[in-house]
Amino acid sequence: MIHAFDAMLDWLRHGGDARTKAVYRRPVIEAARIWRRCLPKTCFIGVTGSAGKTTTKDLLYTVLAGRHRCARSADSNNQLYSIARTLLGTTPRVQFCVQEVGANMVGDFDPMLALLRPTVGVVTNVGTDHYKSFRGREGVAAEKGKLIACLPAEGVAVLNADDDLVAAMALNCRARIVTYGLVNDADFRGEVVTARWPDRLALKIHHGGDTALAQTRLLGAHQAGNVLASVATACTLGVPLAEAALAVNQHEPLLGRMSVHETARGVTFIRDDWKAPHWTLPKALEFMAEARATRKLIVLGTISDYASNSKRTYRRGVVQALDAAD
Repeated sequence: MIHAFDAMLDWLRHGGDARTKAVYRRPVIEAARIWRRCLPKTCFIGVTGSAGKTTTKDLLYTVLAGRHRCARSADSNNQLYSIARTLLGTTPRVQFCVQEVGANMVGDFDPMLALLRPTVGVVTNVGTDHYKSFRGREGVAAEKGKLIACLPAEGVAVLNADDDLVAAMALNCRARIVTYGLVNDADFRGEVVTARWPDRLALKIHHGGDTALAQTRLLGAHQAGNVLASVATACTLGVPLAEAALAVNQHEPLLGRMSVHETARGVTFIRDDWKAPHWTLPKALEFMAEARATRKLIVLGTISDYASNSKRTYRRGVVQALDAAD
């Protein structure tokens, strides 16, 4: 009988249809809504964007946890039920809770933000993920911009100055604006020092009159934004720049996000297969083209979220891959 009950719970969690899952999850979400009122002293930080959310969330948690009691969302769990689970696992003693927030369609953010009620919002970038729902970057920005628009006047919005649609979110924000990026007028400006394989990403971070070197374990210059977003947020919340830069050096790449895998025969695989939106492909191929290696091979799988004809899209992808590999 116990085994049958366990099997039923497992089916409800993972194998049931959408309606059954909604019934199972509703009490958890309602309990989290009540529990959220018991956490008035916890600073909730929402992290969103089309790419880099999970890496930024984990980097930020690593930095803040060096001197504060912190909580975070697990893995890449970023939907309403996931937020409820994070809230129920957060105690009143937690000072900062970092939650990833994602959207698959228009309107997803509304119930999530009402439940989370963040004080700090971080936006990494705007791409063309979930193209069928959002029909382009502007649609994505409208949904993700809700995180910034909902922040209280005493809150903080941390925005990517290198992305035009993210930077524009400042126009609909009551909170304090903090910017980061590789542009000169960003509050936290990055300067890439090394990013060419086998070197890991290293960048100088300039803020005010201070400069710190982040010698990370990440791969690719395109991950500089994730580092800058986490450092900018942590420093705004009171962590010294040098301490924040040192803390991010401890973070290993997450599985499938430019993660490194060595075989016994001396072959190195770099996996960038967690997501496959078309707009992210050039960055990965650029990394391969610049990499120093005796031989370079690319395995190109399924591509998602593109507007043009599939045959033309894949043909262009193969041509670009051939330019980057042997």
